Amino acid sequence: MSGSAFIFWALAPLTVVAALGMLFMKKAVHSAILLAFVMIALAVFYIMQEAPFLGIVQIVVYKIGRAHV
Repeated sequence: MSGSAFIFWALAPLTVVAALGMLFMKKAVHSAILLAFVMIALAVFYIMQEAPFLGIVQIVVYKIGRAHV
């Protein structure tokens, strides 16, 4: 198993669980933490697929969006 396949199979289930957990959390702070995890995981997926620009933009837009809220 290659390194990127290992990262994918380790991170994908955690991302799905975090996304579903985000929907069912009662506290907004917990949902926000899970949302941050999902956004960072998406950026890692983009970078693994040899799209570093999209990965960096994913993180930058998320951080700028959160800073203005």
